[in-house]
Amino acid sequence: MKTCKQYDRMCSHWQLINDLLGGTEAMRAAGPTWLPKESKEKEEMYKVRLDRSILFNGYKDTIRKLVSKPFSHPVTIDNSPIEGLEYNIDQQGTDITQFARDMFESGIIYGLTHVLIDFPRSMIRTYDQEQVIVPNWIHIRPPDLVYWKTIIINGHRELIEIHFKQCIVIEAGDEEKEITELHIYTKDTWEVRQENDGEWITVDSGLHTYGAIPIITFYTLKTGYMVGDPPLEDLAWLNLAHWQSFSDQRNILRFARAGVLFGAGFAEGELDSLTVGPNAKVSAANENAKLNWVEHTGRAIEAGANDIDKLEQRMETLGMQPLIARSARSTATGKIIDESRAHTDIQAWIRSLENTLREGFEVSAKWKQMELPEDFKVDIFSDFAVGLDSSNIGELIQLSELGKITHSTLLHEIKRRGVLAESVDVDVEIATIQAENPLENTTEDE
Repeated sequence: MKTCKQYDRMCSHWQLINDLLGGTEAMRAAGPTWLPKESKEKEEMYKVRLDRSILFNGYKDTIRKLVSKPFSHPVTIDNSPIEGLEYNIDQQGTDITQFARDMFESGIIYGLTHVLIDFPRSMIRTYDQEQVIVPNWIHIRPPDLVYWKTIIINGHRELIEIHFKQCIVIEAGDEEKEITELHIYTKDTWEVRQENDGEWITVDSGLHTYGAIPIITFYTLKTGYMVGDPPLEDLAWLNLAHWQSFSDQRNILRFARAGVLFGAGFAEGELDSLTVGPNAKVSAANENAKLNWVEHTGRAIEAGANDIDKLEQRMETLGMQPLIARSARSTATGKIIDESRAHTDIQAWIRSLENTLREGFEVSAKWKQMELPEDFKVDIFSDFAVGLDSSNIGELIQLSELGKITHSTLLHEIKRRGVLAESVDVDVEIATIQAENPLENTTEDE
């Protein structure tokens, strides 16, 4: 399978990340790649140490928490020209919320991800059929897009070829068999190849009329055209340090808890049949022979525990960075109210994904000779409490008392800072207060 240099370069960043996502089992399977074998350490002793090692998966947990925030609410699509597309975006029953969530997760893991808007032209026979058939969105994760080629025309980069792989399951007699397909797309052709005894055999091909390769790339950390770096790679390396330190800690505890039995003055062979226990008897010909337990002082254990605690704290801090609001120029009032809007990495990623999905609908509409309405809108929830300073709530209250902001805005901002529970409906609260206190002046929100 042919790969391009940009793909090979990105692959060097993915092995650790993929193994961390695979959990303890994958890290153990990697063996000395991530848990080096000590000099003169016997293979059986290394195997015992490896099998006792357990991964504290701070990296995977951070990914899960970041992805869950924007998709705690469904993605909303307004005025789509293709009715029902958002409910079955990949023609396999996946709705736009789950599809966008998968893209967002892949983007955070790898720094980018792709979506190909395919259209089954070979199925079209009449105009009426064309109106029924809808485009098929295919999420292509970075490890699967193995090759792409571009040319420069009048100073503009144009994509002219891509290769991506897919695993499919076929029936082989009474069993199912998983095979790898290679899909090749150019500006006007498509081709599907299957691997057979190390060779790639073309099993299907045809023409398409889009006039370009209908692929869109979503970036979280762009480093070049269709190239990106994992935005949380530093967290992954910290997680590796924790894996190694925690393995050492469990290994030293194994010996420290048992202690070391030390004998002196015994003749050769006298301790060969030694049994350790409360009713055991030990005898020696030498009356000066000694048998003592040598216990660990515990200093190394304490140092190891401190190292693990510090690593976990650093991992937590690093994992919170995408949620920390960045400084930006604004007015005093605007700074208080708007400080979290598009000033955090995660919210910038959300805006980028919204743009990617919008482009996807534009391409889908073009496939069907339609145009995207001007009032078309993609909205991914981003109004969650991230990186907000709750200490300025007093300033918000003061602005409300001065009439600079409404009471509704005040309560919404307090909620965004995590003081009110996510389940609290501010509008319902205001309506309830008005109903309970009809004589109070509540016209400011009208």
